Amino acid sequence: MSADPKLEQNPAPIPYLGYNEAAELSYFGARILHPRTFEPVIEAKIPVRLFNINDFSDDLEPVTVIREETVIREDIIKSVTYSDDFGILQLHGAGVGIKPGIMAKVTTTLNDEQINIKSIITSQTSINILLSHHDLEKGLHAAKNAGLAAVDRIAAVDNISLIAVVGEGLLEKPGIAARVFSAVSKHHINIRMISAGASSVASYFIIAKHEREEAVKSIHKEFFG
Repeated sequence: MSADPKLEQNPAPIPYLGYNEAAELSYFGARILHPRTFEPVIEAKIPVRLFNINDFSDDLEPVTVIREETVIREDIIKSVTYSDDFGILQLHGAGVGIKPGIMAKVTTTLNDEQINIKSIITSQTSINILLSHHDLEKGLHAAKNAGLAAVDRIAAVDNISLIAVVGEGLLEKPGIAARVFSAVSKHHINIRMISAGASSVASYFIIAKHEREEAVKSIHKEFFG
């Protein structure tokens, strides 16, 4: 649906989704499907049909069909979703952006601890690593004991939510990001971090956890009325 019905009172059903759109939605919090559901069907181009088991009828008409080809909405965004299962491991230092080998050492250290890195956003003075919330303390401990050169301070940030918007054409149509952030700013919600461009069908940002319901509703209202 266009949003979690537990948060949004009037979510719209999505008739068609592309494989990538559905995969991004499930990765960023939509709990209808596991993110790896599509791996065995993409190569064979097998459509995935979703039915409403609370309104099952004899005509077997799916509510949503997930397939190779997709439909581009005029307003692009097909759904806004969220996840509370994120924490940020922050590595601060004046030279972390240019010091060779820091990223390799960090990722190797976390891999040795069997910690999965969900995303990385960097700048000259900070490396921000998105981890699953249950890995955050373990990752913090591992990073502090890794002897990372040029890193002056390591911190863990929790009590956050990741908000994602998903839709084919997201990077091609001007003004979509402006509408998303304008909708959020009307409610004085502070955006802590933004990532766009890593996926052609999804963009996301980080906010305080207690503001996520208002953020989802404001974005949904902007794109679905």
